[in-house]
Amino acid sequence: GGGGGSGGSGGGGGKTNVTLSTRMPFAAKPPPLPAVDATDTVAFFLLDCLRRVLAAAADVEALRGKGSGLGGYSPAADATSPGSRDHARRPMGHLGPGGALESGGMSSAGDALAPLRGAPDGLLAFCYGRLHVGQPAPIQRLACECVGILSLVRLSPFVGMLIAGLSKVSSDRDEREWVSYQRGARHIHLSTHSAEQAGASMRYLKAVAAAMGRTSRGVLRLEMCRSLSESLSRLMAPELLVPPDETGASEWREYCSSGSAVEWWSAFSAVYSHAARWAQRKAAHAPFCLDLMARMLALASRDGSAPGGPAFASSKLHSQLLLLLAAALRRETARQAVLPTAAFYVG
Repeated sequence: GGGGGSGGSGGGGGKTNVTLSTRMPFAAKPPPLPAVDATDTVAFFLLDCLRRVLAAAADVEALRGKGSGLGGYSPAADATSPGSRDHARRPMGHLGPGGALESGGMSSAGDALAPLRGAPDGLLAFCYGRLHVGQPAPIQRLACECVGILSLVRLSPFVGMLIAGLSKVSSDRDEREWVSYQRGARHIHLSTHSAEQAGASMRYLKAVAAAMGRTSRGVLRLEMCRSLSESLSRLMAPELLVPPDETGASEWREYCSSGSAVEWWSAFSAVYSHAARWAQRKAAHAPFCLDLMARMLALASRDGSAPGGPAFASSKLHSQLLLLLAAALRRETARQAVLPTAAFYVG
């Protein structure tokens, strides 16, 4: 008899109901797409276009440095990232990094940075504002590159913004929010081409030294050490960049032989002391602090930094650094991070 029940298996005429599992892949609903902020998209587009225009105006392909033997600035893979100053194309008497109002330099006809100096003053403030921690990371990255290029011709204003911001960092929250600005300072082009530029560079180093004395957050300490390592290497060893900046090297030697350098080495020593204190008091901070210390000693020991540099880089400081490196290498948690610094220092 063909009286099979519904859904049953008995009886030849019965039918089987089949229900597809909602757990099957083709039955699942796709995850929602992330929300897109139109404002952020426009800001990213504007900054990316601005970066490319600034890079073209500054001829960044010629300005790019491939990194120095002292571990200096190493640009990103993007061909428009800012690098070292225009080494090959600037003859003596050039107007190097600094504000548009700085005096001296050659005529605009032979000035490689003349197109960049025509940029409106408000561009620096626009890009600087996009370094804020509330901005998306891609926008912050583009802003870092833009302020770096603009510092070639707006050094004094950029330093003024950084000093004003550093002076307001007084709490744990302030330190956390300042990290993105300090990351932008990695791209700053310090210079001793003119008295105004040398003064701006000095004010920046003194401000960072003072801020290091009251900084406790590791992430900000890391950015301070990294930004100083890169900016000081560009300034104090320009002849090691590729191609070499012999003009910048000559300017640095002339500055070191002047009386103004005494104040520089005082601030330089203060920065080194803070890094040494951080390395000794917190093991987790030792790798990046020791890296900065090794590079500062190497930069100061160079002939171009005489007489103040070699006087600063005393045998006592070298012995102290060797002991700190040895102690860090004995710690398994720090060994891998410290090995490159130790190899650089003894190499």
